[in-house]
Amino acid sequence: MARLSAAYLAMVTGCHKEGNWFGRELVCIHVFHPTEQLPGPLLERMEQIASRPSGKRYFNIGLPEAVRCTTGTKFLEMFPYFWPFSRTDFDQLERALQIHWHKEVIDGSSDLDELVRYIHTHPDALKQPGTSSAVLFTFHEYTRRLTAYLVGVCREAGIAELVLFKDPSQAPYFCTYPALQRGFKRPPP
Repeated sequence: MARLSAAYLAMVTGCHKEGNWFGRELVCIHVFHPTEQLPGPLLERMEQIASRPSGKRYFNIGLPEAVRCTTGTKFLEMFPYFWPFSRTDFDQLERALQIHWHKEVIDGSSDLDELVRYIHTHPDALKQPGTSSAVLFTFHEYTRRLTAYLVGVCREAGIAELVLFKDPSQAPYFCTYPALQRGFKRPPP
C-alpha cells in the first residue's frame, strides 16, 4: 500500500465536515509508550459486540479509526499536553504524518489483524532512519473493546508510540492516570 498523507485522507473522508468536536474543545490526545505501564482501562479485556450498531454516531475527528504511521518528530514532543487538542494541532498532525496503513472504521479484531499482517509483511516500514513509528487510534465506546488487543499488537511489533484520540467528557478519564504528557495546556472548563 502506498503511503498516504493525512491531508489526502481528510479530503477523501471529509473530516473537516464531521461534527464540531474541535469547536467545543472535546478532543484530547493521549500519547503512550506501549511497552511501559499503561492505564488499566487500556488493558481491560472486554466482551466483543457482534457488530457495530448501525446508525449510531461515534466520536471521530476525521482520521481513520486506526492508522499505522511514521513521523519525523515523536508525538510526545509535538503534543506535550493532552488537552485541548485543537484544529491547529490537527493541521500540524496532518503535515507530520506518513501513513503506511489505515482502517477507516474498526468493526472487530479482524480489522486489527489486518494491521498485524501489514506489520509482518512490511517490517522495514518501522525502521526508517530519522522517524518514529506510531499507531493512532480513535477511542470511543465501541473501539475501546479492542484496545487491549491493540496494545498487544503494538508491544509485539515494537511500535514506539500509541496515540489515542478521545472525547474528554466521556469515561475513562486518562488524565487521572500517570502520564508522559504534562497534562492540561490550560485549566479545563
